[in-house]
Amino acid sequence: NIVYTRYVSAATKVDGFTIRGGNATDENSPWGSRGNSGAAWINIGSLRGNQSNPSIVNCQFEDNFAIGFGGALYNIGDFHGQSSPEIINCRFVNNRAEQGGGAVYNNGSLEGESKALFLNCHFEGNQTGNSGAGVYNNGLNGEASPILINCLFKDNHCDSYGGAMYNLGKSGASSPNFPNCVFIHYEGYAAGCVYNLGSEYGNSSPAFTNCTFYNNRAEIGACIYNQGGDSTGTSATHVSNSIFWGNVASFGEIFQNSYASPSIQYSMVQVANCAALNTGLNGSLECGDGLLFGRDPAFANPAADNLRLKETSVGIDVGSNAAIRFTGVAVDIDSLLRIWNGTVDLGAYEYNSDGYIAPSVVQQPVNQRVCQGE
Repeated sequence: NIVYTRYVSAATKVDGFTIRGGNATDENSPWGSRGNSGAAWINIGSLRGNQSNPSIVNCQFEDNFAIGFGGALYNIGDFHGQSSPEIINCRFVNNRAEQGGGAVYNNGSLEGESKALFLNCHFEGNQTGNSGAGVYNNGLNGEASPILINCLFKDNHCDSYGGAMYNLGKSGASSPNFPNCVFIHYEGYAAGCVYNLGSEYGNSSPAFTNCTFYNNRAEIGACIYNQGGDSTGTSATHVSNSIFWGNVASFGEIFQNSYASPSIQYSMVQVANCAALNTGLNGSLECGDGLLFGRDPAFANPAADNLRLKETSVGIDVGSNAAIRFTGVAVDIDSLLRIWNGTVDLGAYEYNSDGYIAPSVVQQPVNQRVCQGE
């Protein structure tokens, strides 16, 4: 591992580094140990009463590889510990982990806790041979529920479930919050963007508010796959003020529900009606107010990944302001006011009628130093 932290507070701050070329490839080490996980950074807050919550700001993690978990960053808060760093204005690019969490693995298992904050972060080109190409949240008998604000997931790939993220709530909880996030260009087998598993009395019920899902492709569940496991598990994902467009799947262009009970309101979906959203086995879907079926969002330039809304978009000023108050996030993914002209828009970008030219989705790190692995 290039960086190793253990039992540190937010006073430990790493600002303005590129962390590149880490290799955690010791096949003889136990899975999840320093030898094979967290190739760029391993952050340990394990065991009762311990915490490890550093601040990671303006950093880029690229080309790191682990044969275990967390190609770039592995947060360990298991066995009654806590590992919940703040990760701000960071980019995770072309990292890989064979067992899960191509870029990041958050471990709050066994009555532990991992609730990292990701703010203005960018996940692109990350891979895993298993699940969760961008982020894997392990809440097995514990909790792993990060908050991801103004984050973008693009071109990440996994061989199993969760092109952007895998949330494991088996006998525990994994219910992240996603205000103003964008999910684009996944192509693979199942759960193109996010997979939620709440089984054996566990719960995986994320909240997506003002998110945009565009051009994701999977055989099963192009965008969100909700799996309650059986009658003892809970997967009740809630979606508000979001846009689903250009996603393709043989089963479940938007939702794939198995023993799950998601809900959606004030959103734009590329299907004909509510019944078409509820694909899967023994799932129930609650369709609330404000749904727009089969209406083109009129993105500014989707071919160039510009998913801001044109002036003519029917997604302008038709969202739920109450959903914004719930998140407490007052700006959009461009850091512009989230509610403009009185009522919030749909999707991650707020249309500004004054013609303001928005900055890039994620601020680029400046004055970077490089930590190079071998």
